[in-house]
Formats: sequence, C-alpha cells, structure tokens
Amino acid sequence: MISKEITEKILQITNQVIPQKGLLLVDTIIRGTDKNVVIEIFIDNKTGVDADLCAEVSDMIKSRIEEELELENYRLDVSSPGIDRPLKYIDQFYKHIGRKFSIVYEQDGNTFELNNVELVSIENEILTFKNNKSQLQIIFNYIKKAITIISF
Repeated sequence: MISKEITEKILQITNQVIPQKGLLLVDTIIRGTDKNVVIEIFIDNKTGVDADLCAEVSDMIKSRIEEELELENYRLDVSSPGIDRPLKYIDQFYKHIGRKFSIVYEQDGNTFELNNVELVSIENEILTFKNNKSQLQIIFNYIKKAITIISF
C-alpha cells in the first residue's frame, strides 16, 4: 500500500504541472507500494494530445518527483485518456464535433439515455446533438456520462 504522504505529494505535483501546459487532468491513478509505485496520468485538451506532449509532461513530472520524493522504484505513464473513457470536461468535447456519442443526462429530476447521437455544436455551456432529423440541446452540467462511439 502506498502511504498517504507519497500519494498526496504525487497529486500535488501533478496538479501543479498539468495546468502549466494548458492541459486538463482527466485522471490520476496511483497504485502499488511505497517501494514500487505505479503512476498513471491521463491528460487532454480541446485539440487532443500527442506522444510528444505526453513525453514533455512526463519529463516535467518525473523531474519534480525526483527532486521532491525519495522513491526507490516507480513507473510513470502519461497518456491521453483514450476514446473509450467518459469525457469529463466540456473542453474535451470540441475535438469530437461530428462524432457519435452515448450520453446519459439528467433534467428536471429524470435520467435520460441517448445512443448514437451526433455532436453538432457547442455554444457556451450548451451542447447540441442530433439523432436522425431531430436535435437536442443539453446543458453540459446535466451530462452525467458521455462516451464517444468508435466507428470504423
């Protein structure tokens, strides 16, 4: 089990480095033991991240970890969240305009699920989806789960 102090310090470093690059911290997974730590960091932005950006962020975080923590053995993986993970931030939706989604949202105390709807536009906090001939506007904060549907 990883100590609370190590976990908190890794999270602090991550939360400081990621915004410096104009990125969103989608998720951080820290597992293993104090002697063998595995750190997985998932980053994103409006246009998407590539391998070079992930490497740059990884180098920045690794530098800070090595300065501020005495870890015997650790592995650091920095990547994009992948298409199969739910989107968490409105900025993640922009690069998916024109793609199909599976959406769960709440409105007026009711939960709705939409499948195979296309994201048409984003204006302020309102996302417009279309299904066949109808369109639906959903306020971002009402969305509980949004997954991009992979089509080949």
